[in-house]
Amino acid sequence: MDSYRAEHTLQTVLYIARLCALEEFGSAIQLGLRPDQIETIRSLSILDLQELALSIRAHAVTVRIAPEPFDAALRIVQSRSDERELIFAMIRAGAHSRMMNALFGLNTLCFSNYRKVLELSDEGIGRPEIPTEHAQKSIWSAWIEFDGLSDKQRYLAVHRETGIPLRNIWSLIHEWEKTGLTPFLDVSERREM
Repeated sequence: MDSYRAEHTLQTVLYIARLCALEEFGSAIQLGLRPDQIETIRSLSILDLQELALSIRAHAVTVRIAPEPFDAALRIVQSRSDERELIFAMIRAGAHSRMMNALFGLNTLCFSNYRKVLELSDEGIGRPEIPTEHAQKSIWSAWIEFDGLSDKQRYLAVHRETGIPLRNIWSLIHEWEKTGLTPFLDVSERREM
């Protein structure tokens, strides 16, 4: 038996032993074990389990994956990975903790830890600056342009379009939503921006 197969068999035997020790008999039976085999496995020492793994022929242990649940698990993992990448992109783009809490539910500690992972300094933390009138018009123009995106994607798209940190964009958008006072854009300004 090659080393890969031997390791796989040992891990499978240890998993079965754990199931038996935890009295997860239904799971052990689903794996193909009989009740008498479960009782025997429960009485084996670690050394005995290793010996059992070494003595099992390759065809005695097989693993099958149920495709539909496995696909669902892969989609969940991909979704979480995509969200983590979006979180990282937004933090790099200057999002502050209130924004990340509102959009992703991140608490301050988690936000700070992500900033450390990304090796970001504390520069730019604090009260956002008020952008110039021209920058505000650029933000508003981009905000209108990216209307069809989700809020998370929309904020990031506006940042990428304008180069303005997300903390400033977030503050302005919330102020505009609260007051209803947005920059006036005439047709020529929309084309220039």
